[in-house]
Amino acid sequence: MSKYFIEFKNKTGLGQYMTFCVYQQMDDAGYSDSVAWLFTTIPGGSSSTVSWKLDKYMVALADYRLKDQFGTYHNKQTASAELGSNWQIFNYNDDESQTLLPLLDEKVEPYTIKITNNSTASANCGVGMWGGTTGFVRNLHRSSTASFKFEPKYFIGVFDTEIHRGQVIEDNALASKLISFPPEKNLAIITAMSENGSIFLTVDFSERSSNPYFSSFADFCEKLYEIIFIVPISCVKNCFTSIWEIFGSNKKKV
Repeated sequence: MSKYFIEFKNKTGLGQYMTFCVYQQMDDAGYSDSVAWLFTTIPGGSSSTVSWKLDKYMVALADYRLKDQFGTYHNKQTASAELGSNWQIFNYNDDESQTLLPLLDEKVEPYTIKITNNSTASANCGVGMWGGTTGFVRNLHRSSTASFKFEPKYFIGVFDTEIHRGQVIEDNALASKLISFPPEKNLAIITAMSENGSIFLTVDFSERSSNPYFSSFADFCEKLYEIIFIVPISCVKNCFTSIWEIFGSNKKKV
């Protein structure tokens, strides 16, 4: 199974926290609204990494609300889904409550999930991947179908404000960038920098092991060397330094 990583670095030099967000653009995926998917807040001079696998997908029903003047989707129901599956929204009792159920006998195009609203009212439906929902169609009308296409391309946005899960991504990013992983590369290094009062992003790609501790055999050897040699030597040095300070202070008193 494929696992991808994005390492964010805040090198703006502004001495403030920045929020980095991964989202998928609605133009490519068929969304009405792209929402905050993976995000992390980093102080100046620091870094943080997010990751995901391409083995989990979902469908969702949600309420749409305004939070801090930004539209935000709050999930009412989520269900695991497969690419190429077809779903429907329908009423499951007399109070017009809506639910999602798969249409098991109907398949759709690869890398696509379709949701048809067979209920008596409009609905906010969406899809997601590992980590949460990625986009929604707002107010899908009765007897209408939303088609969501999954593409291996991701957008990065950097913000100086707090981001909430499910928040609609609007044009308030300080900087944004489309990234597409090259073949055999699963790590994107996103660096935010500042120049002439403006924020800009740079992107580098590399390869990283799925092991969270060692990205390569070289890293393993480096850690092993540090554990066997550097740490013990440092401990012994600190011990002798402490002893010298104690005896040295006693001699001065005499």
